[in-house]
Amino acid sequence: MNDNRRQNNELTRYLLGELSEAEQTDLEQRYFNDSELFDELAAVRTDLIDEYVRGELPPDLRERFEKFLRGARSREQVTFAEALARAKAAREVEISRPPVGRSSFREFFTSYRTPILAAAATLLLVIGLWAAYTILVRERPQLQQAQTEPPSMPATPTEISSPKLSNPSPVASPTQTTPLESKAVFATFVLTSGLVRGSSDGQKLVISKDVTHLKLQLMTEGAHLKNYEAVIRTPEGVEIWSNKQLPETGGVVTISVPANVLKNGDYLVRLSGRTAENANASAGNYYFRLEKR
Repeated sequence: MNDNRRQNNELTRYLLGELSEAEQTDLEQRYFNDSELFDELAAVRTDLIDEYVRGELPPDLRERFEKFLRGARSREQVTFAEALARAKAAREVEISRPPVGRSSFREFFTSYRTPILAAAATLLLVIGLWAAYTILVRERPQLQQAQTEPPSMPATPTEISSPKLSNPSPVASPTQTTPLESKAVFATFVLTSGLVRGSSDGQKLVISKDVTHLKLQLMTEGAHLKNYEAVIRTPEGVEIWSNKQLPETGGVVTISVPANVLKNGDYLVRLSGRTAENANASAGNYYFRLEKR
């Protein structure tokens, strides 16, 4: 690779810390899955250090390399390379001398013991740091993914509480809530029996268009029955909705009706139940007019 290509090479810029965070992550993911690219990265790294020690780097690349030497790991690598270079140069000088017997190697080691031991110690340190760095880099994409993932939240649909039944009102103002998960919006009303459809006392239920369910609390009449059944009809007698086996609590039977089955207009809710003798008996008729706004 010529000097101009190498100075702008992606691997060189990565080793000198010149890539953006996104570019670094992309390159790391690629060389984790490509052994040839990883070997090429290691080769470029080795060449940079060796050529810097030998003074063979171009001025611009040498300036960028020295700027990067602020990192401890880079300084140790360069120190190791410099120690090896000094030992190699000394060895070459020793080899060029005429042989003086078997003591030559011992004398060489004695003369250059300090740089050789320093190089060996630095090599062990660099190997340990490089292993730790490799593990950190390999785990980095998983750590970033875990940090960016939002925590999961369990769905907990919320329903509005019913109004107090000790003082029921013919027309209750709807209150509503919109859980993030279910998107269910309830409007609750208390209905009393016996009013005549179309009279001035008619119960008018006004809801917004985002309401999904009407919760109707029907006040029962007379003796308590069992197995209540509710049927909603139009004034013409067309059955719109029904529900059987409804429970009764404290003189109130509660039904939940999907708002999309009801249009603007008048409706009759007929409530019936079973006596102790299992006979069918009426529990009340509830007229209301629905208006969606």
